[in-house]
Formats: sequence, C-alpha cells, structure tokens
Amino acid sequence: MGGAGAPLIMNSIAGGAGVSPTPVATSYADVAQRTAQSDVPPEEAVIVSRALLFFSTIWSAWMQASRWGTMAVVSAAALIPVTACEEKPQTPVADAATQGSAAGTQRMRVALASPGGRLPFFVDLPIGERDGFANIRNGEEAIPVAFTRTDDELTLDFPHFDSRLTLSKTSAGDYAGQWRRFGKEGVDETMDAGAIVAPDTPRFNGASATNTDYSGVWRMNFEQDGPAKGIFQQNTDGSLSGTILTPTGDYRFLAGDVVDGQLRLSVFDGAHAFLFHGVLDAADPNTMTGDFWSRMTWHDPFTAQRLPVGEDFDLPDPFSETTLVSSDKRLHLERLDDARYAGKAVIVQLFGTWCPNCHDEAPVLADFYQKYHDEGLEILSLAYEFGDDAARIDRQIARYRQRYGIDWEIVWSGPSKKEEASRTLPDLSAVKAYPTAIFLNRDHNVRAIHTGFAGPATGAEHTKLLREFDALIQAMLASPAPAS
Repeated sequence: MGGAGAPLIMNSIAGGAGVSPTPVATSYADVAQRTAQSDVPPEEAVIVSRALLFFSTIWSAWMQASRWGTMAVVSAAALIPVTACEEKPQTPVADAATQGSAAGTQRMRVALASPGGRLPFFVDLPIGERDGFANIRNGEEAIPVAFTRTDDELTLDFPHFDSRLTLSKTSAGDYAGQWRRFGKEGVDETMDAGAIVAPDTPRFNGASATNTDYSGVWRMNFEQDGPAKGIFQQNTDGSLSGTILTPTGDYRFLAGDVVDGQLRLSVFDGAHAFLFHGVLDAADPNTMTGDFWSRMTWHDPFTAQRLPVGEDFDLPDPFSETTLVSSDKRLHLERLDDARYAGKAVIVQLFGTWCPNCHDEAPVLADFYQKYHDEGLEILSLAYEFGDDAARIDRQIARYRQRYGIDWEIVWSGPSKKEEASRTLPDLSAVKAYPTAIFLNRDHNVRAIHTGFAGPATGAEHTKLLREFDALIQAMLASPAPAS
C-alpha cells in the first residue's frame, strides 16, 4: 500500500467486470428474490423462495429497514434472573384467527432481559404460515424478518447481522428463549427472551393515559457518548415514539410508553437492542434524567433539557468530525490506483456488515451508484468486520452485497475496532464511526468526509443529508479530470 502504516487489504470481493449495474431494490421482496438467486447458503434461499409466494400480493406495502455495537459476551442469566424478562399471558390466549394488529396477522410481544429491565418489541406473524416473513414493529417502522415455526418453537433469522432469535413454548402457554448475535470479539453475544401472544397490549406493561408529557425537542447529554438531540411524540394514551440524533447518526425508530409517570422507550432490529428510561424533575418538568442500555454491557446515564416549543438546535457537523491530515489533500489507498478508478469521482465507504447504520446507508449509495455511475461515479467499500474467520466474513459481505444489489468493489480491510481501522487509514485524523464516507474528486483529492449517517428515523435530517450527498456527487463529477 505504499509506506509505513498504509492500509492492510486482506481480501477483495468485487463486482464482476463488465456487469451492468443491478437495479436497486425497491422492496424487501426484491432483496429476498436476489437472495434466493444468489450464492448465499441454500437454507436462506429456501426460506426466501417459499415466503415470496405468500407475499407476492402484499410486499409493496412493507418497508425495508435494517447500528453499531461493541458489546462483549455476558450471559443474561448472569445479570438478571430469567423471570425478570418472562412474558406471562395476561388473559387466556384466544384462537389465533382473532389475534393480530392487522387482518391475517398475529401479534406477539417479545421482551429481552436487559440490565435495565424488560426490553420489549412487537412481532407480527402471518396466521397459519410455518415460514415466510414476519414484521418487527418499532413504532412506525416495520422490519421484515424471515421466520420458521412449529407447534412448539418460533425462530426469527437475521442472516445479514448473523443473528437469530429462538423461542420455545412453555407449559404455561407463553414462550421463552434466547437472542444470539455474533459479537465484536468473534464470539456470540446472547440475551434471554420471553414472549406472549399480545394483540392489544401496550409495548410496556403498566402504560396508561397520563398528564405527564415527554413530547418535544430535548437537548440531551450522555455521560460517555456526549451531546444528542431527542425528538419525542406522545399520544393521548401515553404511548411514545421518536428518535435520538447524535453527531454521527441516530438511535433509530424508538417506541414506548409512559409508565407510572416515567418514560420508557425501546428498539430492536436484529443488531440493536436499546432501552431508555427517563423521569422528569419534580421541580422542573422541562428537565429529565435517565439511563440508556444497549444489549448486555453498555450503560450510559443522561440528562436532558426540553426546548421551548418551536425552538431547535444543531449538533456538531458530521462533515467536521473526521479530518484529512495528509499534506497533499489525497487519500493514499493503493486500491485507488486500479484502472477502474482512474479519472472517476469516488466515494470510499468505511463500513461493517454488522452495523445497522451502514445498512441504512447502503441503499442510498446504491441509488446514487445507479443514478451517476454512467457519468463517472465509482464506489469503493472498505469492510471492517467482527472476528477473523475469512469464510464467515466473505459470507456476510456476500449477503450484504446481495441484499442491496451492490455491483461496486467491496474490500475486507481489517477488524472493526476503530483504533485498528484508523491504523489502516493514516491520512485520516481517526476513524470515529461507521459508516464514514470519503468523497473524492476525479483527481482523487478529498472533497469532503462525512462521519456516521442520519437514517430514516431522523426524518427531515435524513432528507437533508440525501440532498447534501447528491450535491457533493454532482460537484465531484464536475471536477476536472487529472492531468495526463
């Protein structure tokens, strides 16, 4: 790679030469069809192909959605007795045909055993089907997920995150099991889980209509992660939704309730398991203190101040979080010397297949690639992955590529730890977050560096970011070609 500290490129998985760009997926069914036609493991293709038949008339109504995490393995049982998370039927379970949040579906409430308490989310399953696709529900977000079930067991698979939730029916009629995810240290992380059939229950037990109001824009500060912006909406029944923005991304679609006057929010997407608790100050209802838990080992207390109605504030600029330290304004990456990048405007993406925020960015980049590739846009993705099992990493990259119809080059570049990733890119001040996008003019001088990604949960911020990326790409394409 030219010089001490140059990037260590361990393996390359590139799109075939001369292959026309694959049309970008417009639905999760498109993604599933590609998976079925790809070289991913056959058991996944079987699940997808059978599910497509069932969903052939309704897939267009579903949203595709899929953040980072660094937690070590700790058994949930070591920190919390499994009874802390058990979901017990509150009423006798009625016939399945009468259950569900929508016609033809059955709703289950699943709860993970978090160090902060129960971390609930909803799953909507098609009635009478043994396999296919279910929907995980986080507020307005619906995440399609492959499932299989028997009379006594339900399994939800997230192959793109190397993650699985397995639940078995107990003698009491509820479910108990475990969520497993391949972790940062190359070993599995687990959380105990319980579930009940729950068509009409709130997300959190004890939720009810209340005069305690958490709606509005909140200036937040986490003890470890620093400044953030909370945007919450509250309904008359006490249910809550919203998100929390950070300088490098967001905490996704949060959903919950007010329980005994306290805020409760959660999200689960197959990679994240986030839980937030908050309480208003008795003397000042515009001041809140609380706690954030991510999976089994991350805990970060926070304080927050509600802004007056109509006021807002800006977080630090994600275009300023990472800077270029090379004196010649260039990113010295040997891969960019390949003929495919000569005279091209290039986006270099730093990402991980384990990172949900990277999965938010991937379809956006795929759209831009389809739109501007013929005008001279190239993308080079550098993958920083969990563990060092080459076969597993290649499989996860293949799943990522197939999921989003990616035809550009993806290079496995090292481990996911940011300190080690920074050593592979000495021209940057640091790798601070995944994803990071480096925008290069046609002469490969660095035009901009964007750290993180504001996903769909951020609404207007997401729309604004897409406009900024589009304008950057147009400026890159209009830049002069290098002198011959």
